[in-house]
Amino acid sequence: MSTSSSDIVNISLDIDVEHDLEVNSDGVLQVVSYIYPNKDEEPLEMRSSMEDLLESIIEYYSEDLSREGFGQMYVIGHELRRIAEGIVNSAEALEDIIMGTQACLFDNDDDADGNFN
Repeated sequence: MSTSSSDIVNISLDIDVEHDLEVNSDGVLQVVSYIYPNKDEEPLEMRSSMEDLLESIIEYYSEDLSREGFGQMYVIGHELRRIAEGIVNSAEALEDIIMGTQACLFDNDDDADGNFN
């Protein structure tokens, strides 16, 4: 004869996670996540290709044959374009400083806080 029981165990974990974007030696843009289970330990590292991530998102929303599906793809695409333009603008401003063609990194106060407006 066997008996079984189920109990619920709640576990609280404080885990720090940092994210970065890197381009590897093959030219692949990757999302790199560093997971710190304890502050004193080396982080666990997780890498995902940005292209694979975006293909998964496209596949997921393509299965949704409603306005939500294509609507989310439009919103995500728009946000990626907006952020990309902000990164390029910041790179151009930094290049101008390094090349000596601009006196200040940010002429516009909106750009100084890192928001890509």
